[in-house]
Amino acid sequence: MTARKTVLILGSGFSKAVFPDAMPTVTQLAERLGQEKVLKTRPYDALAESPELLLSYLSLNQPWKEPAENLRDQALFVEVQRVLAEYIASCEGQAFQDPIPDWPGQLMEYLHKTRTPVITLNYDTVVERLVHRRKPGNPEGGWPQDHNLYDLPLSPIWARGGNALLGTEVETFQLIKLHGSINWFYSGVEGSPGEQIYYRTVNSDSPAQDCWGHDFGTERGIHRLCQDKVPLIIPPVAEKSRFYDNRTIRILWTAARKALAEAEELLCVGYSLPVTDLTMKLFLRAVARPKEVTLVNKVDPDDGDGQGILKRYQEAFPEVKIDDKTFVCDDSVQKMTDSLLS
Repeated sequence: MTARKTVLILGSGFSKAVFPDAMPTVTQLAERLGQEKVLKTRPYDALAESPELLLSYLSLNQPWKEPAENLRDQALFVEVQRVLAEYIASCEGQAFQDPIPDWPGQLMEYLHKTRTPVITLNYDTVVERLVHRRKPGNPEGGWPQDHNLYDLPLSPIWARGGNALLGTEVETFQLIKLHGSINWFYSGVEGSPGEQIYYRTVNSDSPAQDCWGHDFGTERGIHRLCQDKVPLIIPPVAEKSRFYDNRTIRILWTAARKALAEAEELLCVGYSLPVTDLTMKLFLRAVARPKEVTLVNKVDPDDGDGQGILKRYQEAFPEVKIDDKTFVCDDSVQKMTDSLLS
């Protein structure tokens, strides 16, 4: 497996595999959104069961909406972004209080040593936090920080209060977060194409404890840094979206395209290629030419005999045999990790 050029594609099932009791499912995200009074009214109540579908609806100027409705939905979109980011951060903070098995850290070391690109559709910072937690003593060639993983012209949020140099450059794997991240901040969809995107450093066991930099860790300091910014959470919209006008976001997709074009093997980890993510399906079909595609998933009791996920991947890769046997099982991600390390 390691002899091939491999790319990992991570979905929410990866974070759930590491923290099965703490990281939220799509159903739990929907339940959290269901607590918001405005989302209990039409037409949002019919969309709230799918958070990403709801975000897609709110972010687009639908042709049947009146101008005032589009503006209200844009405002609601920002609020939903905040609610989701805060809820995911809260779950993540709880998750890292629990004992962590050894295999996630071993997987991080493997990715670092092999420089295996990772494309993720997750908003959480589980990968970054696992890398932070795994730092070995005196690592050969150094050990990466989050700015090494991102490999993007992002700026640390504390730089808004005074410029400072980043840490040492370390060669490591790319973490390509196509749907944004709860620790990335921007001005919203009305921002300019060249707008700077900022990130909050991941350097603790909880998003609530991460350092905002120097003297900005107080509530007042955080407000000063972020009062005009919102978390960068991108829904899987199929239509041309204002999100993709931002040049930094386009760099993400360019990096993913390069990784996929060179990949001989794709390991699709906890990612079911949902029908709502038409952009990703078209993207994979257009640019990826792997020799092997391996699904790494728990058996989904709601998917019958598993043919739903398999069919979606077959549509994305009509000329490739999909392996849905080797790692579609309980402890699937751990078993994949054991196979990689062996």
